[in-house]
Amino acid sequence: MRGDILELPSPRGARGHEQRGRRHAVIVQSDDLPLSIVPVEQALRLVPALE
Repeated sequence: MRGDILELPSPRGARGHEQRGRRHAVIVQSDDLPLSIVPVEQALRLVPALE
């Protein structure tokens, strides 16, 4: 298994503390599965389940 964490740019014209700031994407790749990408928010209340 291998992966990476990427920092994504904020959208242009973003307003409010939830829209501005750094955003990250976690990329996980398994030898048994194709590439999977799960977005991660700073104040995430609901975490998507990986199957």
